[in-house]
Amino acid sequence: MNRLVVTFVAIFAVVFSFGIPSYADTSYGNTWFATEDGKWDKTIATTTTDTNVRITLGDLWRVNKSTGERIYYASDFLPLDGRLCSASTGNCTSYKSFNDPTFGYIPFTNMKPGTYYLDVIDYETGYTYEGYVSALVY
Repeated sequence: MNRLVVTFVAIFAVVFSFGIPSYADTSYGNTWFATEDGKWDKTIATTTTDTNVRITLGDLWRVNKSTGERIYYASDFLPLDGRLCSASTGNCTSYKSFNDPTFGYIPFTNMKPGTYYLDVIDYETGYTYEGYVSALVY
């Protein structure tokens, strides 16, 4: 009986000492966004242990401003940039391109703990872009 209890306690200790990390990444799932709509495209939060952010775009549509025609955007060129702005100070990072070398996503590293708003912009005058944006804080 004592051997069974000791074995159970040992297995329990091993599982919980190695099986549960002391940190947890935070995933902010897909939300719909549109450029040029005057709204923040996502809100995320960093912590003292998770200071890096990866913003990813997907399922993009290009919308003609004149006609409203929507075309699924499948191209190897993304005319989109993104930045993070602090909710408390209003300070923003510089814009980063969703193009190479990180096609479709942009990383932000060593961010201060806090809440940030994502701003995605396009630089095509006759079009806006819509799609999904997700974020990972790690």
